[in-house]
Amino acid sequence: MSKVVFLSVLLSLVVNLFSAWFVPQTASAATLRQAATARNFLIGSAGSYWRFTNDASYQNLLANEFNLVTPENEMKWVATEPNQGKFTFYAADQMVKYAQSKGMRIHGHTLVWHQGLPAWVQNGNFTRDQLIAIMKNHIQTVVSRYKGKVQEWDVVNEAIEHKGNGLRDNIFLRVIGPEYIALAFQFAHEADPDAILYYNDYSTEIWPLKSSTQYSLLQGLVASGVPVNGVGLQMHEYTDTAIPLGTYANELSLLGNLGLRVSITEYDASGIQPASKTPDVRASIQAQNYSNALSACLSVAACKSFTTWGLADPFSFQPTFVPLMRDASMNPKPAYNSVLNTLQTF
Repeated sequence: MSKVVFLSVLLSLVVNLFSAWFVPQTASAATLRQAATARNFLIGSAGSYWRFTNDASYQNLLANEFNLVTPENEMKWVATEPNQGKFTFYAADQMVKYAQSKGMRIHGHTLVWHQGLPAWVQNGNFTRDQLIAIMKNHIQTVVSRYKGKVQEWDVVNEAIEHKGNGLRDNIFLRVIGPEYIALAFQFAHEADPDAILYYNDYSTEIWPLKSSTQYSLLQGLVASGVPVNGVGLQMHEYTDTAIPLGTYANELSLLGNLGLRVSITEYDASGIQPASKTPDVRASIQAQNYSNALSACLSVAACKSFTTWGLADPFSFQPTFVPLMRDASMNPKPAYNSVLNTLQTF
């Protein structure tokens, strides 16, 4: 990112944050979805069928605010194939029907991951050929079912070791070897050649070693002709300071230069740190992180979507961090206002 571009982006960010805090919120009645759709951008949230089964307000808010939804758990291996060869799609089907009825794009999550596996996979005593066949059958059964309905998939999730020192130890790496990653993308592509296929991971924007490892992995896959189309950056930010816009933009640009579609797939940011600061200051830092990440995405042509990992704090997978844009009463926080204002004015 050039110095001129960075300064321009930074100036816009300052204007956005000022507006988010000091312009009366009655000045704009737009929702996030309206603001994003107006600029041909995807704004998303993780959603859960089980959370909104008996909650119309949850359903309505999700559809009013977002044009993209990621089923949080309904499409994971443990949910779709809890017993070998016996698939169950009820919850996933309901999520897909809901999204289609609301005109929302669907980001499928996730086909191959070291977590979210049923015991029969995690603890199985398979040969290499057997596990490849099991992985192929699982991926192709799931992807084929939603061909033409789910537009994009997290094919492989978190394959890199926590801090980035090589690939993560898991049953697929141990039994199949590193090529399990390329095989997973090939199997998914065979099942739906039109789907956009993502590699998805966390913290590469703040951990240089992990960023380098991810870049090398994706560079190798692209060079080998593996049908990987995109990279998802989760960005779970539990720091006590604001992360600079440039930090986000640099990582997004780096991956976009590989010719990949880039998305922020699971964004959230702590609302309780630093503990030594007042609630208002913490909320301000949280809002700044949200705006910085979204502004960076909007400044990089390859970045096509921004998804938060949940609708409101009670629905977060880390609720004690109150990391989402709405509070326990579903009311918008300063982070929401900063995102809306960024979509409207950046």
